[in-house]
Amino acid sequence: MNNFNGIAEFVAAVELRSFALAAQHVGMTPSGVSKAVRRLEQRLGTRLLTRTTRRLTLTPSGILFYQRCRQLLVGLRDAESIVAHEIGLPRGTLRVDISLPLGRRYIVPALPLFMAENPDVLVQLVFREPSADLFHEGVDIAVRIGHVKGANLAAQKIGAVRQLTCASTQYLEAHGTPTRPEHLLQHNCLAFLSMHTGQARDWHFAEGRSAFTLAVNGNLALSNTDALVEAAAMGLGITQVSDYAAASAVESGRLAPILTDWVPSARPIMVLYRDDREPPAKILAFTKFLLRIMPGARRE
Repeated sequence: MNNFNGIAEFVAAVELRSFALAAQHVGMTPSGVSKAVRRLEQRLGTRLLTRTTRRLTLTPSGILFYQRCRQLLVGLRDAESIVAHEIGLPRGTLRVDISLPLGRRYIVPALPLFMAENPDVLVQLVFREPSADLFHEGVDIAVRIGHVKGANLAAQKIGAVRQLTCASTQYLEAHGTPTRPEHLLQHNCLAFLSMHTGQARDWHFAEGRSAFTLAVNGNLALSNTDALVEAAAMGLGITQVSDYAAASAVESGRLAPILTDWVPSARPIMVLYRDDREPPAKILAFTKFLLRIMPGARRE
């Protein structure tokens, strides 16, 4: 087959599990992606995807074709990076995996600066909750909070964040302000629900140099940090999130920090990329950019 049309659209649809998300990724309409994949199937003479209203499923032929096509696209991306590295200029597609609150708070507002300084780089931000598969979907850089180890993995600290316990003034006026962590057991606490474990996360505190966790109680657990902040701002209870996630609500007065004498040590913000080859110029340029904009990058 000498016609490569539809391959990028097919791979994007498989990895993102949606024609709509694939369309955003490749810069087309959902119907355009669907038609491109259908024409690809017609050229191959076989069905690659089984489509329903809720999901896309690979057929046996589709699984084999996807595996080969993904290797092809990764090879093309590597070739692009090699050429860019040889001439020492940041260029090509740069795919960044980051959580939505961190990306929205710091990266998106500063993107005009990076793009003005690196006009030949196409930035793609993938917003999702952290997972073990750092480089799924062809990610070049992953940004994580906390130390991460792995084979063929380079890690560099680019900033630091702290956990912030907070509530709305309405809630505190109605229920009182806790002055010690154990007082939280008498309050309605809004916890983060981990999609990986299915459990609400414990809260973190420190007393002197000793850190400890507390299993809190409440009638609401959410798997999205932004939703937690909004629920707390509406007076539904007390929550604990990273300081950057609550920053806007605190600055506007919708949330008030509490238990500020019990804040644990800051956790590092890390940028991760493969170290099995020399990092291309686009990765080095984006890492330097992150060092300029991330909280705590030049402190501690």
